[in-house]
Amino acid sequence: MKNKVIIRREILQKRDALSDCERTKKSELICQRLMTDKRFIAAETILVYMPIKSEVSTIRLIEKAWTLNKRVGLPKIQGDEMNFYECRDFSELSLGAFNILEPKTEVLIEPSHALLIMPGVVFDQHKHRIGYGKGFYDRYLKNHPNLETIALAFDCQIIDYFEAEAHDIAPNFILTESHTI
Repeated sequence: MKNKVIIRREILQKRDALSDCERTKKSELICQRLMTDKRFIAAETILVYMPIKSEVSTIRLIEKAWTLNKRVGLPKIQGDEMNFYECRDFSELSLGAFNILEPKTEVLIEPSHALLIMPGVVFDQHKHRIGYGKGFYDRYLKNHPNLETIALAFDCQIIDYFEAEAHDIAPNFILTESHTI
């Protein structure tokens, strides 16, 4: 069985190989599917990532959440910890850890009734997730075990199976352009 490093590299190559046009079109489909999902509709607070590189874009999703008067939290990395801070407009962002846009605000969001929308590199049919290898989402979810989570991914990021580790925390659902796991 391949290890996580090899699987991550192979799937990143596949995801990176999507053209900008394909990525935009598929991201739109994924976000449209999420915006009609009962969990998104019911959520008053959305905790969501800012997309980097070839990830599923969440920009339209964030804009829609603001339009619906949902509270939006974006991640901020401080040392080994990740927390979500309120963001009301893209102008409230600045480059943070790993050159990812983060909220400038210090309004911490307590996630008790929020929906967490998370990225990932690889997922399998059992909802296991491989991220970028730093463990930020696993640690955050360990501290917030009752948080409802949906991961966004392109179909090319889904494989049949890989060996998950004890500290890996799977999302409740994975949403792609064609199906939900």
